[in-house]
Amino acid sequence: MGKTPVGDVSFIQVNVADEKSVENLVDETVKKYGKLDVIVNNAGIGTMAATHELSFEDYNKVISVNQNGVFYGAKYAIREMLKTGGGSIVNTASILGHVGEAGAFAYNASKGAVNLMTKSLAIEYAGKNIRVNAICPGYVESGMVNKVALGEFYDGLVGRHPIGRLGRPEEIAHAIVFLCENDFVTGTSLLVDGGYAAQ
Repeated sequence: MGKTPVGDVSFIQVNVADEKSVENLVDETVKKYGKLDVIVNNAGIGTMAATHELSFEDYNKVISVNQNGVFYGAKYAIREMLKTGGGSIVNTASILGHVGEAGAFAYNASKGAVNLMTKSLAIEYAGKNIRVNAICPGYVESGMVNKVALGEFYDGLVGRHPIGRLGRPEEIAHAIVFLCENDFVTGTSLLVDGGYAAQ
């Protein structure tokens, strides 16, 4: 069997909380590939703390990455997409942009904002052939979210998902590809959450 060809991939270090860093990401992408068709604003962080004990610094760090990062990514992507006839923006929100979670005030606030930012951008740029959607994952198996890392809390987390398990990374990726490919979908926040938010 022959080797499967690997696509042309470039890695550019970026701090999504820094506007100039995001601008550079978009500029370097356009320099290399000639245009920007898709951007996925995916970086995110969280903090768990009782709100009355949450420092402004910790709150602001979450907002800077999760919310401001989406603004910067969209801003500079749209500038390029307006030059080339359109494109697709996918923002990573969360189930916690739809439902509250004790101790996750900053994360809830940022992801709820991402859902409404997505709708606002979709309406603003629909006539320019720029589609903007959000993906809202449930809890997904990862290096940080797994039975070993969470111990006794893992089964309780699984129990919140009516489908009886956590998500898989490829299931989230598949949904992002759908949002990029379907030309009639814009302004939606697609829940991929095993029924979590349906309860």
